[in-house]
Amino acid sequence: MSESTDSGVMADALVRVHLGLTALFVVTAAYAAASFSTAAQWVGAVTALALFAIGVATFLWGFFNAVQRSRTEEISVTQLFLLLGPSVPSPVTRVMNSALAVQVIVALTTTLARPNGPDGNPGSSLAVGFLVPMLGLGLNGLWAAHHGRFEPRRGAVTPRRTRSGRMRAMADSASETITIEAPIDRVWSIATDIEGYPTWAHDVKEVVVRARDDEGRPTEVEFRASALGRSTHYTLRYDYSSAPGRLVWSMVDGDIQRSIDGAYTLESVDDSRTRVTYDLAIELVVPLPGFVKRRAERRILNAVRGLKDLAEA
Repeated sequence: MSESTDSGVMADALVRVHLGLTALFVVTAAYAAASFSTAAQWVGAVTALALFAIGVATFLWGFFNAVQRSRTEEISVTQLFLLLGPSVPSPVTRVMNSALAVQVIVALTTTLARPNGPDGNPGSSLAVGFLVPMLGLGLNGLWAAHHGRFEPRRGAVTPRRTRSGRMRAMADSASETITIEAPIDRVWSIATDIEGYPTWAHDVKEVVVRARDDEGRPTEVEFRASALGRSTHYTLRYDYSSAPGRLVWSMVDGDIQRSIDGAYTLESVDDSRTRVTYDLAIELVVPLPGFVKRRAERRILNAVRGLKDLAEA
């Protein structure tokens, strides 16, 4: 059996599981509402709690897998948990969302049918059924995360193979080009004054130069910076061989980074203007959801804007 056939079988199995568990909820909730005996209420409540637990587990499982895929694919919340858009076949969307709708309707109907307990006081065990739609959301997310076909994420790169033969995603990259109203010598001077970075690169909190070249320029520098709501440490090695047109760096070691590669490329537009291209590629030890990476990317690109502000001041 081919891999695509296996995937199709598993996808169909998830749909059948969703329908089967939804039917189980309908039967037990209806029985509990109709009979309303203590035993019937126990059956309905225990079934609802069990389905809720399955929903939470599948929700987390699907979300985890979606996070892995979001490194290279664009995945939205509505695509993942409501199966909206072209990423999921319309028959699957129709059946899975219909099951989710049934869960909501049955929970609402049975609770309203028996709003009071056997003693007449407000409150009923049937209200536990309102937890069951988590099952529908969880199974939707699991289906989409494993079988959905999403658009490639802009700027994403294809995976590479490690020495062990396993596939690993390459670093996420960002690039920005701006024109600075300052001569190239001034821009180069600021870019290579690495010890001064904390004054204008706001995420850089501390710089310690570990090594210098014969001209006194920093070649190995340890940074403490803020990233993703925490403090991170990493050490970069700088290459000045293309001075004054290009400053290149790569990571020596880091705590949450697997690799960092970047460069400032400077081009003189005229005597008073410089075009600067900032390229950066970072691979983290732990992959992040796409929306978190996009927010981090915007913060990273603020560095070149800080360079512009200082050079033009």
